[in-house]
Amino acid sequence: MLNIPSLDVPTIEALVASAHSHGLTVAAHVSTASGAVTVARCGVDLLAHAPFDRMSDTQVSEVAETGVAVIATLSILDGFPGPDGVMPLLSQPPLAQRLPPRWRRVLQRQATRWMPPTSYAPGSPPPTLSWRRPRCLRRSSGSSTAG
Repeated sequence: MLNIPSLDVPTIEALVASAHSHGLTVAAHVSTASGAVTVARCGVDLLAHAPFDRMSDTQVSEVAETGVAVIATLSILDGFPGPDGVMPLLSQPPLAQRLPPRWRRVLQRQATRWMPPTSYAPGSPPPTLSWRRPRCLRRSSGSSTAG
């Protein structure tokens, strides 16, 4: 599904061992189900979000058996609009109704966040897409987290 470069197992194991020897928590940012299984087997403490692709029952069991914590990150899993331009979670009324207004607004903004502008004034340069920094960076229990 995703052809993203990744570290090999010996490198991941060495990084995890070194971090743990210094009392640090290890968080991994993976995009695929197989990547989640790999880093969990290598001893990471936390998966930064669930994979983009569907995990098999076996993969879910393998990750669960390691005891790794997983941040589900709703905005990542539901962070890209469907072909109709609607966020998948918002297109399911029984679920969308249970979301607080703040989360509905977040998802509605997210629907356009990754989309290029559809038009701009003739003769003017195309608008640039902007990137926003995380609001804060804090240290907690020996690991860095953005929030």
